[in-house]
Amino acid sequence: MKMEEYREKILKEDIEKHLLKAEDDIQNGKVRDAREIFKEWKAKYGIKF
Repeated sequence: MKMEEYREKILKEDIEKHLLKAEDDIQNGKVRDAREIFKEWKAKYGIKF
């Protein structure tokens, strides 16, 4: 297997792992509204969106 093919395979596996984790979080109610997060960041770090 060429190095580029290996890197692409590893990247795809990493993306799949993160997507499966995200789906699990959604099913278990481990989610928050993005507006809440942005509001917190604005208050805590002065980040404006």
